[in-house]
Order: sequence, then structure tokens, then C-alpha cells
Amino acid sequence: MNGFIKISVLEIDSSDIQYVIKLSSELCSTSLDFYAHANIFKAFGTALTGFPKDVNDVVVFQLGKDDPKYSDYLNLKAFCYDGSGYSAIRVVAVNNAKGAYSYRTEFSIFAEAASLNMLGESLIKWNPELEAEFYWESNESS
Repeated sequence: MNGFIKISVLEIDSSDIQYVIKLSSELCSTSLDFYAHANIFKAFGTALTGFPKDVNDVVVFQLGKDDPKYSDYLNLKAFCYDGSGYSAIRVVAVNNAKGAYSYRTEFSIFAEAASLNMLGESLIKWNPELEAEFYWESNESS
């Protein structure tokens, strides 16, 4: 099974969109609800289209801060994990709800660089005000 990213629009109001993002690898998965503007993923998508420039290239999407003062934190970091250019997205998702409802999830979605480039192109084209769902499945070489 390949990993995937699925972003769904739950509600659109006058200033923001309520999203739920589901992220999954072969071994782990998580989801996070948050509010953001319609173009929240565009810069990440643009940066992914040129990834990697070299084996040290890193592209990051970040929502919130990794701090208990913030209700949600999401960090997606595309990187090469070896000198041959094999790549992955490191997922860190945190829900700082009170007590038993809080969680922190960390894992990687492995993907070929070309697959990450396609993710970027798809994020640039996606308009959450017109399409309620975005889906990308990773392609990784064995």
C-alpha cells in the first residue's frame, strides 16, 4: 500500500474554510481538523514542483506552532533520506485538545521525487471552494 494525503472541505464560511486532512503511510495514519484560507497549500505546492534541487533540499508546509498554546500543529517536510535522492514526507500532526483527546503523530510517507512533483502540481491546481476533496497517492520505487 502506498501512502496518501486526502484533504476534505468540511465547511466554508465568509473568512475561512474548515478542512480535515488525512495522512497515511503503510504503517501509520492520522487526521487533523483545522481552519485556514483557500490558498493555504499553494506555496507548498509550488515549492514541491521543483523538488529536489539537490539531496539536501527540504520543502516544508507548517500550520500553527508546536506549542501547547496552539490548538493544532501540522508540519509536512519533504526531504531526501539518502544520497541517491530517495525521498519522503515527514508528517508531524499535533492536536492539543485537553486530556484524553490530545494526540501527537509522527511518521513518513515514502514517495519518488516525481510523485512529490505531481503532488505539488495538483495542490497548485486545487481550488477547495470548487472541489470539496483533494486526494494524492504516493508512488515509491522499491
